[in-house]
Amino acid sequence: MTHRMMAVFAVALMAVPAMVQGQSTVTATATIDQFFEVTGSGDISFGDLSRTADNVIDAAGGTGAATRTVSFNHNVNVSFTNIAANLTSGTLTLPITLRCAVNDGSWGTAEDCSGASFDLDVGTGLTNATLGFGGIITEAAAAAAVAGSYSGSLDILVVAR
Repeated sequence: MTHRMMAVFAVALMAVPAMVQGQSTVTATATIDQFFEVTGSGDISFGDLSRTADNVIDAAGGTGAATRTVSFNHNVNVSFTNIAANLTSGTLTLPITLRCAVNDGSWGTAEDCSGASFDLDVGTGLTNATLGFGGIITEAAAAAAVAGSYSGSLDILVVAR
């Protein structure tokens, strides 16, 4: 009888399904692209120049200044290239010093664009700063210039850091 009970018990064990166990991992990924954008329009406008005093436009919001908005989601550096040292009218030239400033909460001191470089740090989300542009045309440069409409430009360079 013991033999018979063992056989029934063995059959019963075979009838019990085996417990299946498994594990799997799901990984979530996301990429936030480095974003920055420069927007705005308008140009530095000296208007009619004085020949008896320096002609100055304050880059930090002065009359005639130009601005651009930089929007970014990571730390960036702003610098300037191809900076006009002279405004031109055909073959005529008018010396100028272009000046740049940044407002990332308040206006900083304007400086010569050729040496200007601004590190802008991102806040908790998309961050904005304002770039201001002005310049100086000296009394002597204006007095020596031939009548005409002069123009020049600079390029804004924004890079991740």
